[in-house]
Amino acid sequence: MADGRFGFEGEIASAMRCAAAGGHFIPQAFGWMVHVYPFTGNNLKRIYSLKSPQPESQAALNPRGS
Repeated sequence: MADGRFGFEGEIASAMRCAAAGGHFIPQAFGWMVHVYPFTGNNLKRIYSLKSPQPESQAALNPRGS
């Protein structure tokens, strides 16, 4: 069973408190931002592109048909 004091939502927020509890402190778990464009079609390279991709079809530009 996981110890609720640790992890992203845990109460331990400093290296000193973590060491005292026998944990391994990680000051920054992720150092990047993930870009996701879920409405660009089914191509994963476009969905997770670093640049804002253009939609694959005109229907994606105007989903309501107006």
